[in-house]
Amino acid sequence: MKNFKAFFESSEEDYRGTHRAPRKGEGAPLYDVSGIYPDDIYTLPLTTAARYYGHGEPADIEAVAIIQRMKNKPNGTLKIYRAIPDINKEVNEKLKRFGNYFAYVDKYRFPPIKDAIASNIWQEVGYDKEKFFDKIRSMISDLELQKKKPMQINQGDWVTTVRSYAVGHGESTLEGSYKILSKTVPAKHLFTDGNSVYEFGYDPS
Repeated sequence: MKNFKAFFESSEEDYRGTHRAPRKGEGAPLYDVSGIYPDDIYTLPLTTAARYYGHGEPADIEAVAIIQRMKNKPNGTLKIYRAIPDINKEVNEKLKRFGNYFAYVDKYRFPPIKDAIASNIWQEVGYDKEKFFDKIRSMISDLELQKKKPMQINQGDWVTTVRSYAVGHGESTLEGSYKILSKTVPAKHLFTDGNSVYEFGYDPS
């Protein structure tokens, strides 16, 4: 089995050198994988085909069922998924933390004492509620500007047709700090190199 780190890199240029996702004219399209897999991936009973061509995982049946369902349906649509690093996780956590200050101060008339940031600002503004709120609003505005543009599923990306597969590798490879992107696409935009019934190269060109 290949190194799945390539599947989740945030920049496609980071992994192209080690394992490039197949594109149009390479491998086989999802709607006809017989050029890569034996024909019996379509004719065998689903559970048998999943046992032959899967990874030995419960979701193998789902992955092979999609392949069988998409046979000869180039325009048939399905959802694809990709796990990506949660690039704004730290910023969003701070935004949530700062946002909670407003309700806390309104209720208790002072910020959470054990929160070092809130306590320091509270002292800095001379224990003035409105000045405290103004400072927090300014900090929130600064944080919003720090947010990076959300990633998208792009041409040349590795994607999967099974959401749980993306989740599983987000939990392991990205150590739980990830987001799942999804997109509805036609089967003719997905291509396999035969390495995995879960993974496809996305090429809408």
